[in-house]
Parts: sequence; structure tokens; C-alpha cells
Amino acid sequence: MGSEARTKPDEENASRRQRILDAAAAEFSRKGFSAARIDSIAEQADANKQLIYYYFGSKSGLYDAVLDQLVETYRPTWKRLEGATVDQLIASHAEHTETSELWRRLLAWEGMEYWDSADHAIHLEEVRTQAYRAQTDVIARGRAAGTFP
Repeated sequence: MGSEARTKPDEENASRRQRILDAAAAEFSRKGFSAARIDSIAEQADANKQLIYYYFGSKSGLYDAVLDQLVETYRPTWKRLEGATVDQLIASHAEHTETSELWRRLLAWEGMEYWDSADHAIHLEEVRTQAYRAQTDVIARGRAAGTFP
């Protein structure tokens, strides 16, 4: 019974943290970093602002955690694209329709507003660059083989 008591708060914390990440991903993708509000994220996640700052430190920390989660979600897919065909690339995008829309919107906002300052490094830039390179390589191979116009 003692281990169950310890597990329950850990599970609750993980669930609460995940709700915050999900709400933040939705808020950042809808409004961008600048217009997103921690109050709104807290309300959507049924959490309080202090808890968000406890878990993530700042609004930037929360944004980075959202990107971390998306990268980890897509990492296996990106790995499978190494050496993939165009059809496999298309199937991969179809497999992640809901999260890929969220990802594209976040990236669009990031490009427009959040990283326009030379003071900011692009979060996980190397990993993300490799992922995009793997996808463009699939297209290049398809074009070279005559299977993609």
C-alpha cells in the first residue's frame, strides 16, 4: 500500500504536467508566443499559474518544453525517413495529421515572431535541421529516380 501512495502523486503530477503541455501547445499554435497567456494556458489545463512556473520556470521554458515534446513525438518518424521513398514520406505525414498541423503552426509563429532576435538560439536547431534535411533528401531522391516531378 505504501508504494501505491507514492505512485499516485507521481502519476497525478505527470498527468497535470501533460495537461499543461497540451494546453500550451494549443495556445501557442493558435496565438503565437507573444499573444499566448499563461493565465489562459492554466485555465485550459485546469492548473494554476504558479504550478506552470514551478514545472517550466518561465513562458519561454514552457514553449521549449512544448517543442521538446513535439521533437520526441516525431523523432522515430524522422529516423524512419532516412532512406525512405516519397510514398513513405507522404504516408508518414498522413499518419500525423493532427500533430503535424500543430507543429506547422508553431513553426510558422516561431519564424514570424519568437526567434527574430539575435539573442535567441533556435531550440533544438540541429535535431530539427536534420529532420528537415531527411525529408528534403526523400524528395531529392524521388526526383532523381523520376518518381517525383
